[in-house]
Amino acid sequence: MKINEKRVGVALNRAMAPGEQITADDVRLVDISNPALAGNVLTDASQAIGQVMRTGAPTGAWLRNFMVRAPYLVRSNQQVKVMAQGDGFSAEAEGTALGNAAQGDQISVRLSTGRVVRGMVQADGSVAVVF
Repeated sequence: MKINEKRVGVALNRAMAPGEQITADDVRLVDISNPALAGNVLTDASQAIGQVMRTGAPTGAWLRNFMVRAPYLVRSNQQVKVMAQGDGFSAEAEGTALGNAAQGDQISVRLSTGRVVRGMVQADGSVAVVF
């Protein structure tokens, strides 16, 4: 008895450049005839829609997990709210982002005092620092 594993993957409907955000019209599910070639291929369109291309890719290319990233919530030199928490205290300050980052990424922020702190980007674009 021979069992054929059928896999599907997300493919591009059009060529895309680095930095472009993926919409539902940009992707489709296709059969992957050789499962050995399916490594890192996204398997559901929801994994791609709303993501941003890290690299360019031609029409028909399978989308692999390393080709996409979450959109940046914070951009370099943007003013951000920094919320610091520690044992028995919390504080809030403004600072300048020292790089680009998506939700959940670590980023360095320069405070008005000149001190640089590192924290995690939150869903609202603020940066949480834990002491």
